[in-house]
Amino acid sequence: MGVQGLSTPYIRDKVNSTNNDVRALAEHNDDLTIAFDMSYFMMKAIHSTPSISSKFHCVPKLPLPELTDKVIHIIKCYFQNGMKKAILVFDGLTPPLKENHAHSKRYANNEQHRMRLSELYAKEQFATELEEKSAIAEVRKLQRALCSIRRDMVYDVITRARQTFGDSVRCVGSCFEADHQLAALFRQGIVNYVATIDSDLICLGSNVIVNMDANSGNCWAMELSTLLTERLPSKFQT
Repeated sequence: MGVQGLSTPYIRDKVNSTNNDVRALAEHNDDLTIAFDMSYFMMKAIHSTPSISSKFHCVPKLPLPELTDKVIHIIKCYFQNGMKKAILVFDGLTPPLKENHAHSKRYANNEQHRMRLSELYAKEQFATELEEKSAIAEVRKLQRALCSIRRDMVYDVITRARQTFGDSVRCVGSCFEADHQLAALFRQGIVNYVATIDSDLICLGSNVIVNMDANSGNCWAMELSTLLTERLPSKFQT
């Protein structure tokens, strides 16, 4: 995810973790509208909460209300800090080119991970307490690595978002990945910023908000023009 060599540390200040806050952005945008890269926010919720990634692997499949709660809480914090409207953008199909190249490399070991996870599930006894703790840690690591976004998870988030925020939220399903849909919303003047961690978005010409603090509203806000004139890594300069 993102452009190689242009990851988040190049966008965010290396000394200070924030350079702005959402309330200040709202003061300069009367009807502050933010588009959300929902794959990022949903996967962040999964990876940060072991109980969610563990429950994801239950058979039969179970709903994940904890995931929905965490995602809705994040969006609510943006509203509390001055955002007026939100557009939630979800991924669609994986483009064939990416499926055959980037995805094939990224998920090349998934089958091995599944086999190893099954082995650990089947193990009934451990020689020592240390071995058991090590196995539990490995299980959790594998569970996180094998999590993905299911249709029922998307449905639950959309349903709760509409119930919670009403007409202040719109949900968009992209044909393929959300990046170009998010960039198009910005370039057409429909949104003021895109909330994401993906450096692709700023390279596609979007203003981005990175890692807003839920309590203070502090964030790292970056515009393409600022990146090109002030913060472009030397390896990309001409």
